[in-house]
Amino acid sequence: MPPLLASSGRYTHIDGGHRRVPLGCYKIGLIATGQNNKFVTNNVTTDPRVHNHEWAASLGLVSFAGYKLRDTANHPTGVLAMFAKHILTEEDDAFMSSLADTTSMVIMEGKAEQMLRTSERRLRLFADNVSDVIWNMDLSGRFTYLSPSVEQLLGLKWEEDMQVTVADVVAPSSLPVAQETLQDIAVAAEKNERLKVIKKIQLRRTDGSILWTEISVGGLYDESGQIVGFLGSAATSPSASRPRRSWWSSRQRWSSP
Repeated sequence: MPPLLASSGRYTHIDGGHRRVPLGCYKIGLIATGQNNKFVTNNVTTDPRVHNHEWAASLGLVSFAGYKLRDTANHPTGVLAMFAKHILTEEDDAFMSSLADTTSMVIMEGKAEQMLRTSERRLRLFADNVSDVIWNMDLSGRFTYLSPSVEQLLGLKWEEDMQVTVADVVAPSSLPVAQETLQDIAVAAEKNERLKVIKKIQLRRTDGSILWTEISVGGLYDESGQIVGFLGSAATSPSASRPRRSWWSSRQRWSSP
């Protein structure tokens, strides 16, 4: 049952009789279920699909337009709708369709950011208690979170809002491998595949020394399955070839049902 989240014009309150519309009912409920992508009429006082003809006539309303808001998988996430006292033209319809698409993108970006923040908060609950460096990264390659253990591993002075990128910490010899790994995960996500990778790479400490590490990395995904960033860990490795049981694999076993 979709709740009314915002309203303007003559009907400005959101707690009235139409604050919730049952899915599949009325014009908005049908759009919300995904059965209709949009509904436009220039006869709100006579159109049988409009619920309250008398109310529309008393306000001098002529037209109605409603458009599905959707995620990247075309699943409905809401409805953008309006009444008007004039006939809606094809140009009006095209403008409202474009506005609905823009609104959908803004909503999805906001949800992706919220999911990323939620993931980071959960991560921080235990990140301080492991020796591995745990990190989150956005799609541009900028770290959005680094656990305090980065100070011990790389000598970086830990701060809450560190401005660090992949190129800042990965040795030049391993930078192509790191970038290719992130690219592989992003490409796999476009194919609806969730790839997790374990690699041996060299990191660069602040004193200039090079350190062999094992990184475990996978994607961060929003509720529609779209990749919004990366999640991983890094720990010292005695050589470039000897395997190590990673924090990532331990976490996978811990979180398995």
